[in-house]
Amino acid sequence: MKEKLVSVILPAYNSSKYIEYTIASLQNQTYKNIEIIVIDDGSKDNTLEIVQKLSENDSRIKIYKNDKNHGLAYTTNRGISLSQGEYIVQADHDDLSLPNRIEVCYKFLEEHKDITGISGRVKHIDSKSQKPSTIDNREIVVNADYEQVNCEAMWGGIISNPTIMYRKSITKNIPECYNITYRVSADMDFFEKTLSCGAKWLCVDNVLIEYRRHASNTSRVLVKEKVVEKHIVLKQSLKRFMADVSEDEAELHVKLACRLDTFSKKEHEEIRNWFIKLIKHNEKTKFFNHEKWLKVLAVNYRYACALSNTFSPFKGYKMYKSINELAPYLSKPKKYFYEWQKRFFRALSWKIEGKK
Repeated sequence: MKEKLVSVILPAYNSSKYIEYTIASLQNQTYKNIEIIVIDDGSKDNTLEIVQKLSENDSRIKIYKNDKNHGLAYTTNRGISLSQGEYIVQADHDDLSLPNRIEVCYKFLEEHKDITGISGRVKHIDSKSQKPSTIDNREIVVNADYEQVNCEAMWGGIISNPTIMYRKSITKNIPECYNITYRVSADMDFFEKTLSCGAKWLCVDNVLIEYRRHASNTSRVLVKEKVVEKHIVLKQSLKRFMADVSEDEAELHVKLACRLDTFSKKEHEEIRNWFIKLIKHNEKTKFFNHEKWLKVLAVNYRYACALSNTFSPFKGYKMYKSINELAPYLSKPKKYFYEWQKRFFRALSWKIEGKK
């Protein structure tokens, strides 16, 4: 059987420092039937010249140039529209794909026609790495099935955009895949849109890419934008699950999901009541697999109780144990107090620094 074409979308902006290594990791994939769509997003360095030189000996590299810098979301959308493959792989300009990243995902998706896409783990590397590691990825190991992924979307999601490979067919149902008004959270919004269209994503235990950490990572630079955009998408996710949610409930849920703030004593009962409402609503609607939903709620309730009682660990643990439906899914006390300890020291540092 002829192997299907896989389109790799590689947006590039001022990428001269890393783009050669990123493309080399794609050229050296064990799965060969790919097209590498490189779109220069108005770079001011010699990114384009580097890619053009690489393409001279590899016809799989297809080069496009934006008329100006439009941003990652616009460029990714353009890449999707230009792609000819049945599958799409997302690649960041500074990351390295492991040698059989595409092969193992392709084989799995070909064998599981009901699954829309795969997201994997990343290994962090520094700015000096040039070649990907050799990691044994012969078989896909699923660590979160599509039902859990769908539940997790209500809390911010667990899909990692730089690692994904998915069926292009899902994009036909989405007019604008990546929202161009978002600078940081367009990927989170994209996943929410696909889930609304019935997509089934898996998260796997396999390391698929090596993620390069450096000071200019977008998620590090645009922290405020990320918080604002994430709030919007989280509310969309919540309303997909519970259409009649109030604005106060939505605000509380977003605050819990983002895990950035501590909570007042007045909010303790509101938090507990909110989790009970989430449980009862799913019992009634059967929107999610109920056991998966309870497991996800238990984890997030642990965070909520730790945040709610940063200076009262035992009161927090008592609150943690107070919802009977979650009891079978709660972690051991040691894990709860470890989580509380992290929150305590962060809250203490904020207090010392005079932050609210």
